[in-house]
Formats: sequence, C-alpha cells, structure tokens
Amino acid sequence: MKRVALVVSLIALAAPVMSQAAAPAGSLDNGKLVYEKWCLPCHGSRVDTGFPGTSNALYPGAAALAVKYKGTQPPLLTDRTNLTAELVKTVVRNGISAMPRSRKTEINDAELGDIAAYLTQKKPKSK
Repeated sequence: MKRVALVVSLIALAAPVMSQAAAPAGSLDNGKLVYEKWCLPCHGSRVDTGFPGTSNALYPGAAALAVKYKGTQPPLLTDRTNLTAELVKTVVRNGISAMPRSRKTEINDAELGDIAAYLTQKKPKSK
C-alpha cells in the first residue's frame, strides 16, 4: 500500500514538469499566417513595384520603429533577433504607443503563442 501511495505521489509531482516539457513552442506556420493577417498591414513594407518612390516603403508601424531606433534595430519585426516571446505577447495583448491592444476575440491565446514563436524563431545571422 505504501508503494502505491509513493508511486501516485511521484506521478503527481512529475506531471506538471512533464506537461511543461511536452508543451509545443507554437506553430511557426500558423504564426506566419496570423502575423500576415493582423500585423503585416502595419508592420510590413511594400514589395518592389517598379514605380519610382514606392519600393521599400515602410508601413506605419515599421516606419515608426525606423524613426524610434534610428538604424540601431531593423524596423521590420520579422528581421529582429532580440524579441522575446514575453515581449511580443505583452505588446500585442496590451498595445503600446499608437499600436492598439488585440482582444482575445481577434487573436486568441494559441494564435498569440504562434505569433510569438514566429517572431522569435532563430534567424540566420546577416553577413
């Protein structure tokens, strides 16, 4: 009887650790899709259209970051290498400066985790 109680106790203690280790880090593919839907319209840039004055034009959020960081950080969030999942989640959920907060009815918690995984994935170092 004591062995059964000991085994049950050990399983109960290990369960939270095992579930945290098995938790997925977020879907990069879904993170990209959600980012493109909700974030890219403000934090992206235009593609090269071939028309004078329109190539490499930054959208408002990216332009604001370009002004803020004055070349010390990339203005496009997808080019950043110093973002943390916690920062991404906090800013998306609460907003910052002119960026509005995102409600859970717009971006649910799973999608928010996917965006954070997408933006914080390891990127190759630039040359």
